[in-house]
Amino acid sequence: MAEADIYYNRVMHEDLTKLISEKYQWLIEYVKNCPELDFQTGSNANDTWFSIYRGTGRVLTIKKNGSLIADEKYKGLFPSFYKSPNKNNLDCLMKEITKEDDLKKYYIGKDGEKKEGYYQNLISRRYSLFCKPQDDFIIIDKEFVLGYSDDEIKKMETNPIKDKYDNIIESLKKKEFGTGIKCPGAECDFVGLTKNGDILLLELKRSEDTSKIALSPVQVGKYVDLTENYLSKYKTDFEKNVLEMVRQKVDLGILVPKFDIPKKISGRIIPAVVVGGNPTETAKERFIIARDMVKKPNIKLYTCSNDGELIEIAL
Repeated sequence: MAEADIYYNRVMHEDLTKLISEKYQWLIEYVKNCPELDFQTGSNANDTWFSIYRGTGRVLTIKKNGSLIADEKYKGLFPSFYKSPNKNNLDCLMKEITKEDDLKKYYIGKDGEKKEGYYQNLISRRYSLFCKPQDDFIIIDKEFVLGYSDDEIKKMETNPIKDKYDNIIESLKKKEFGTGIKCPGAECDFVGLTKNGDILLLELKRSEDTSKIALSPVQVGKYVDLTENYLSKYKTDFEKNVLEMVRQKVDLGILVPKFDIPKKISGRIIPAVVVGGNPTETAKERFIIARDMVKKPNIKLYTCSNDGELIEIAL
């Protein structure tokens, strides 16, 4: 099996990190001071990027050649920012974004309902920009997903795991979970790193989404199996790429841990689910049923405080 058959590498190109550190320190400080905004970085075989998000809406992406990329919806609200990025122009853009009804679904709805993007920002910022001395983990990436060299490799590596969880879904249909439920996808909301070098896979749900909370052990269990399969083959690659990505973010000032970054990845995977708001009793009861079915009793359930701090829910 070739080295690149399964991969996870979001280390930015050095040209991009140099550009950000020399030209966009003001943007980093702006995002730190704006609770509605958060960072997302990444790379693949053909590209590398540094992005700013408001909830789940991408406001801006900076490429290594200096170009600024955004959806036309955002560009149309205040074109001057994308032609001449600076603090004043970003202030103007943010005012327009907060007024735009079509964009409220990415953060807080027209009716004031907090969307998943709101909680994603809240939790990510708390455990990346505003870490506390008592924290035992940091959030190092969002939308964690493994890559595969081609479709045949992907099928070979993932089909046994997919079949396992499809069977679990069929069993849950017989336990009053509803005949319309489907096996969740393979992209995890957060990946964290503990001070001991453990990897935390954290899935986010809103309290209003009872059925999604109920099925979340299936989703996060699937992530664990996929990641453990990857680590069984390429732990050295994963360790190198994760630690380099973390160092990049620390150097840029977009990750501010209060503990020394571990020098090794332990290989242990810790799964968890966090709910924005308070889950219903039905959601918690079905969460336990699904967790038992997945046979991963270490999947914990959390809610979060107003500043994004995780609070374990007793089950």
